[in-house]
Amino acid sequence: ETLGVKAYVTNVSPQKRQPGSLIKPILCYAPAFEEGILSPLTPIDDSPLNFPDWSPQNVDGSFEGYISTRKALYNSKNIPAIKTLLYVGIEKAKNYAQQMGLTFDGVDNHLALALGAMRYGITPIEVSASYACFSNMGEYQNAHFIRKIEDYAGRVVFEEQHEKEKVLSDETSFLVNDILHDCSTIGTAKKLNSAGVELCAKTGTVGNENGNSDAWCVSYNKNLTILCWVGNTSGKNENNLFLSQNGGTIGAEMCLGLWQNNKEKNNWFNKPDGISHVCVDKIDYDEKHILTLASSKTPKEYVLIDYFNQKFVPTQKSTNFDDFTAPIINLFLTNDGYLLTFDEHKNLTYSLFINDKKIQNNIHTNLKLNLKEDDKIFITATHNFTKETKQSNDILVLKT
Repeated sequence: ETLGVKAYVTNVSPQKRQPGSLIKPILCYAPAFEEGILSPLTPIDDSPLNFPDWSPQNVDGSFEGYISTRKALYNSKNIPAIKTLLYVGIEKAKNYAQQMGLTFDGVDNHLALALGAMRYGITPIEVSASYACFSNMGEYQNAHFIRKIEDYAGRVVFEEQHEKEKVLSDETSFLVNDILHDCSTIGTAKKLNSAGVELCAKTGTVGNENGNSDAWCVSYNKNLTILCWVGNTSGKNENNLFLSQNGGTIGAEMCLGLWQNNKEKNNWFNKPDGISHVCVDKIDYDEKHILTLASSKTPKEYVLIDYFNQKFVPTQKSTNFDDFTAPIINLFLTNDGYLLTFDEHKNLTYSLFINDKKIQNNIHTNLKLNLKEDDKIFITATHNFTKETKQSNDILVLKT
């Protein structure tokens, strides 16, 4: 909470390093939440992006299609992070990151920033303070090594003032923390799930086919932030880490060992008053990739629930489970036979019956029919999800 450094251990001189995916919550997702552009449940299309001089990939080379923002972050997907930076805008995103202690060079003005591609990078102390902004519910202050200096007589000659700046709302900080808690249990930092204490975490890795040069893992709760970095400062490929040594393996394992002796109680985050659980319609989410509010009649299996900032709760209501009325059919005699018409509605499947026998499923209005005298016809409408069925009026074919 004070941003005082309890311990700093290194065998290399402090230097800026490329952060890799460690930058994603700071530069991409926190600004998007703060601006109301995304929520944890907002779907993002994880599909290929192609620019004139760049075709970014996810680490495993695969694409999942539409996934939630929550999943995109805790699994550290590259494409959704780049798209999020596009949504927010590079300059606005950098402004947020700068208020959280990161510094950028003049050439750091491109979409690859979403993946941590900076000219100079960041130091472990800088990024620790940035993540402490999340644990302090949006308040940023510089990390410091000295709390107070007293002279020989006990007089205070220097004392850290702990100047804080409110950068993010409590609600944005809570949403980031909640997703990064998933990262520590089911995401890229899941090795920390055995720490025996509730944690938020994020990993980052920098490398190429010659091995990894940087492996990061930051982990934190309300009281403490632990960051581990291991890498190659020589610039020589032969000194790189193995490809298997990344932020989620060696980085998380280093953090895990340190948390074994830091299992303080009362270290978790309270939910702000401005955060609510919201029920969203799963059908619109899966089929249309939009957020609509589930109705009171929506069955549980068609509901998705997640946290939302109350300022940015979806306003559109789903109509997928609204009551529907029995269809009304009309029959017209034409030169080509009979024409059956009725009003069609979404989420309903219509079936044709002639003389009480089902003739055809999945029919549509303006259906041409060959009928004979005394044929009785009607249709049924069946809800695609509840399977409720209602029958139309009957029409009896009379002699013409």
